Amino acid sequence: MHSVLPRRSLVAVLTAVLVMVGYAVAPLAHAGGSSTISGRVWNDANRNGIYDSGESPFGATSLYLYDMNGYYAATATTDAAGSYVLSGLADGQYTVAFPNPTWMSMRDQWVPTTTGSLYFKQTLTLAGSGIVNFGLRQIVRSTDINTPLSQTTMSDGTVVESYDDALTAQQIASAVSNGQLFGPEAAQIVIRFDVGSQTDATTTWATDAAGNYCCFHSDLWIAYDSWLDNYDMVLFHEYGHAWGWYNGVVVQQDPNLTAYLKARGVYGNSLLNSSKAWTPTEMLAEDYRQLFGSPVAAGYPQANPDIPPAASVPGLRTWMVTTFTQPPAGSGSSGAGPTSTPPPVAVTGLAVSPQPVTKSGTVSFSLSAAAKTSVTVMDSGGAVVKTLLASASEAAGMVSVAWNRTNSKGKRVTSGTYTVSVKATDSSGQTASAALAFPVS
Repeated sequence: MHSVLPRRSLVAVLTAVLVMVGYAVAPLAHAGGSSTISGRVWNDANRNGIYDSGESPFGATSLYLYDMNGYYAATATTDAAGSYVLSGLADGQYTVAFPNPTWMSMRDQWVPTTTGSLYFKQTLTLAGSGIVNFGLRQIVRSTDINTPLSQTTMSDGTVVESYDDALTAQQIASAVSNGQLFGPEAAQIVIRFDVGSQTDATTTWATDAAGNYCCFHSDLWIAYDSWLDNYDMVLFHEYGHAWGWYNGVVVQQDPNLTAYLKARGVYGNSLLNSSKAWTPTEMLAEDYRQLFGSPVAAGYPQANPDIPPAASVPGLRTWMVTTFTQPPAGSGSSGAGPTSTPPPVAVTGLAVSPQPVTKSGTVSFSLSAAAKTSVTVMDSGGAVVKTLLASASEAAGMVSVAWNRTNSKGKRVTSGTYTVSVKATDSSGQTASAALAFPVS
């Protein structure tokens, strides 16, 4: 013999189960209406946001419904055609989203064409009936450090490169422009978004020349997942590393960041360097993010909970804007390192092999110093056929880059005489160039 729970008791049991597994459950405020949400989930191969004949549906895919307060309300599962229906709803505001485990498993390879964002969710105000479609297309990536899918140079000289087509370099640059404090360091920074297996990091160089630091350059590596999880928080944290290193080491000639630690009120603290959050560079990067990052980036909690937030440290913001960005009194430094100008970069040994180029060729040359380097192939009329490197950060020494005899549209070029041009700009802004004509047959 078995008993049947009354409907009210059954609802209570189901609610308790959902709460135990981590869902916030609405008190069935969505139920009892006659409105409907329907739609489709499919592989939007041509990226037009419309389901077209021949495009593959995502069947057996669960979708969650949330009410206006973010409470879980219902689940729908797509059929073999990728279609779903959520019915019996009261009018109001809802969000339809992929369950988090599904989103986490797909987000590195797929991006929506119908949501207006990178996220697998849409919000609508329901009145009678509504349609929420999820067209998804695969992300295209470049794994070649010399070939970003998009690139832009900001007005202050910062170079931004994106290695996927989900987010363009211009979109990253627009996010950077929401910050508040940029200086001479900007022209020596390259921001690289979603390249290879990089995690969030900052790599920085400052040459120690006879006891003085100069010749600053920094690469910021921003991971795609961190952007999805925290938007521009990591971007401004990493920029804070570069900004802090430039002003602390090159301007202040203080690699230990002693002046900063005193301004922060933690100089001599026994916990310094006891953990990542207690390293001077991490604290400075976090202070930059909180004080000068975008409103979104500044709103994230501080990584080190044992020290007061940057905004509550008296005079810290003003000190970072003024004193920290100026050479110490009596140093005789302009903030760019030693007063003697380092030798300008030189480009030597430019060659193209084999000659003539038939299927592909290699451009090689040597740099006397680290430099942002551009390499272009031009036709006999001087028009650019293809850019092989675009302000790429190259170390001193031999540089080689391949050309597959195609133009910027991927089409094979005709036989004739072409010219390869190399332009290199070092950290002091000094420029060198070289050019070489070569045959293609």
